[in-house]
Amino acid sequence: EQQLLIEDADSRAESARKNQVMVAHPRQASLPLCSLIVTLYYCCRYHFGEPENTFTSPLAIRSKFKLSDKQYEWTALSSRAKLRQWRGLEQMFTVK
Repeated sequence: EQQLLIEDADSRAESARKNQVMVAHPRQASLPLCSLIVTLYYCCRYHFGEPENTFTSPLAIRSKFKLSDKQYEWTALSSRAKLRQWRGLEQMFTVK
């Protein structure tokens, strides 16, 4: 259900060229029926930094599905590294 909402919103954003990451790195496949980790990867790639109260936020996915720190951090790191986007990753790995 959440994948369908994300797919619909992103299809509209992509058509209107509202998401700069999608403009620079076009989506390769549709999101529905993908695994939870693939969905998280996708959200980290295209929606990293969005507030947790938005349904496309990686933090919302993490919280809703109770993913472990390791699952979240590894997925976020790999998706952001693929884009060479390092902003925000340092604070994620800083000891609290």
